[in-house]
Order: sequence, then structure tokens, then C-alpha cells
Amino acid sequence: MKFTRSFKGATGGNPYPQEFEVGEDCPADLVKAATEAGALAKEAKPKSRASKS
Repeated sequence: MKFTRSFKGATGGNPYPQEFEVGEDCPADLVKAATEAGALAKEAKPKSRASKS
């Protein structure tokens, strides 16, 4: 997932946060926090392929 706005967070066991910019990939250990902060786009639900009978 990519950031949709800048976000500051500590990742990979590093105690110091770093600034992530729009368009950068979000590290897996920050996905929950970044989503709650509104820094990641909500994933689009896949369209179901309903069969027409």
C-alpha cells in the first residue's frame, strides 16, 4: 500500500520515527497505524463477478 499523505512513524524496531512521503510504500508494521491516521487509501473491494442466468 502507498501513502496518500505524509506520515511519521517508527518502523523496523527503530525507536526514532521517520517521515514517509505521499506515494512511498508503507512498511507492513505501520499499515494499521497509518490506516487509522488516514494516511493510506482504503483498499477498494474487488468487484464480484455475479453470473447472469
